[in-house]
Amino acid sequence: MDMHLIFAAWYSFENWPYIAMALAGLGFVIFVHELGHFVVAKLCGVKCEKFYIGFDPPLKIGFGQYSVRLPSALWKKQWGETEYGIGIIPLGGYVKMLGQDDNPSREAEKIREARQESGEAESEEPNDANSTNYLTDPRSYVSQTVPERMAIISAGVIMNLIFAWIFATVAFSPSFGVPYIRCDVASVMPGEAAYQAGIRPGDRIVEINGVKKPRFKDLRQEVILGDLENGIPVTVERSNRKDESETLEFSLLPRQSDGRLLRIIGVSPASTLRLAEELSAVPGSPAASVADKLQPGDSIIRVNEQPVDNFVDYRAALAKHTVEPVTLTFARPGSEATIPVEVGPRFLRRYGLEMELGPVVAIRPGSPAAAAGVQTGDTIDSIDGQSVGDPLTLPQRISGGSKENLALNIQRSDTKLTLNMKREPVPWRSDILKTMEIPSLGIAYETLDTVAGVAKNSPAASAGFLPGDQIVAIDLKPANEQQAAKEQLLFPKGRLNTQKIGAPDGVSWVLWLRSVAQSIQKDTALEVTVLREGNQVKLAVPPAKISNTAIPGRGFVFVQETDTMRASNLTEAMSLGWRETKYSMLMVYRFLHKLVSGQVSPKLLGGPGTIAAVAGMSAKQGAASLLLFLTMLSANLAVINFLPIPVLDGGHMVFLLLEAIFRRPVSEKIVIPLTWAGLLLILALMLFVIGLDVNRFIL
Repeated sequence: MDMHLIFAAWYSFENWPYIAMALAGLGFVIFVHELGHFVVAKLCGVKCEKFYIGFDPPLKIGFGQYSVRLPSALWKKQWGETEYGIGIIPLGGYVKMLGQDDNPSREAEKIREARQESGEAESEEPNDANSTNYLTDPRSYVSQTVPERMAIISAGVIMNLIFAWIFATVAFSPSFGVPYIRCDVASVMPGEAAYQAGIRPGDRIVEINGVKKPRFKDLRQEVILGDLENGIPVTVERSNRKDESETLEFSLLPRQSDGRLLRIIGVSPASTLRLAEELSAVPGSPAASVADKLQPGDSIIRVNEQPVDNFVDYRAALAKHTVEPVTLTFARPGSEATIPVEVGPRFLRRYGLEMELGPVVAIRPGSPAAAAGVQTGDTIDSIDGQSVGDPLTLPQRISGGSKENLALNIQRSDTKLTLNMKREPVPWRSDILKTMEIPSLGIAYETLDTVAGVAKNSPAASAGFLPGDQIVAIDLKPANEQQAAKEQLLFPKGRLNTQKIGAPDGVSWVLWLRSVAQSIQKDTALEVTVLREGNQVKLAVPPAKISNTAIPGRGFVFVQETDTMRASNLTEAMSLGWRETKYSMLMVYRFLHKLVSGQVSPKLLGGPGTIAAVAGMSAKQGAASLLLFLTMLSANLAVINFLPIPVLDGGHMVFLLLEAIFRRPVSEKIVIPLTWAGLLLILALMLFVIGLDVNRFIL
């Protein structure tokens, strides 16, 4: 889901309790980290002057004697020798120990402070950290032995790992249990890696990249971080007509040419046939017209008297009746009665644009096209001597025709070929993301952004579209302020632009425009920018009209097919919790490796806003989901904090290791520039991820 929609969903008041839960969980992860430093420092006898969640920098307004100091803490209290507080900047936390500072240029000053607090007189000896002649308070950080300072520095990371394990153990415990989406394949996207390998709807992925019994989130992660050169190994279980299963192995290589941020293999998980609680039908769809006869929790059991047991069967049954009404029979929980409803076809709203047909991008293994010798890169000129026409309606026209044997005229480089093939029935429907498919032939093809033709008396004709126009941008033009507010919820940025914002990464702009036409208000107009003879031209496009192009789905919204991973005893819960913790840790290292090597985009990083939004969504899904998110976050914090970067705990540990080896502190001439470099790196990274959040949620 687009992060704009995630953020928009959190505007409603009823979600604030979940946001509060999420923020409390995030604060607790930071608290645990700092608590580790604090407890071990106390055990070593170090004086801790401050313990803060968040940062409390000195804040002033005005100049000179007219300046006013602003509160830098939301709450603070002196308890014994330590001041406890919550800083006004919620980006971390810290424990301030006597004689220790993250800024090495102040180390001499800290040593002086430590000596003064001990009551020692100023010595004439040079106050150099490398000198052995200065005196320090025995309770200062710098007075501790190297092993003690190592223990203090590493304690935060260790506490994060311990609590990550605890979070996951509780989440998997018999009292909770973690809901997850199974890796049952409901549909395969044309042209993607799974399609090209021959994975089918109804298959179950039982292993990917060495991860056995993967959850769908494991599938996503392994695809993102998989091997780009050798492919991603996938093991699939497939049931045949005799209800016998066979195990198949594939090596999938996601396409990289479409510029999407997230790599995918092109499968979507199965849903149940049970109507969702909050929204059971898409507004304006045929399903919405019968929604008053149904209620959340009702389940489809028959399509035109044909029993359907799962989502794949349901989609296959609808694919046989794309342009005609169907009778769906629902079962209601707690009742033996059934509810039959007639649901009409779902005709799409279109603007009357016929786009240019692009080349073939993939052939489904074992299909008629594969048997006939169609190749990637071929262009279909005509079918049975007739023009291919609108590529968006081509699949419907081919599947709805009466002829079984077809002749495709193919352009292959400089050669024209005629390939004969027999159309076959396909008991499933594919999801469309980047490319279109002719399912009965097994051909996936691109639809280009260039206009090939304009239907008469259509909104596009009224707007003045011409063949050859290349669509580059679109603005929504709602009819009134009320509709504008609804459109803003769906499209917070308001503008869809192929060069700036555009459709979601990896989605065909033309197919996304077709989807937009179904989502926006029916009387919302558009302002479309086209490139015509090298110049940009803006066209005012009236609202879309109902066309004769239909899709099998009727607009019902179903509950996701999920299962629960729950341990039977504490020992098993601890085992599952440790496995989850280790997996979360390794994911960070793998992601960093892919990031440095350029195999994943830095735009996948998230700042505080993204973390808060995802945490809030996890909280809404239940306590176990929130605990598992905190496991991931705590493990990530541990790994990142222990990277060998000055300013971070890992950087301090490197300096301590060098001090242990050479039996003297590292020279300030080395420490200071490295620490400033590390500080600038961290600040730059923080600004970058906050900028990404601003772009996702605000601009």
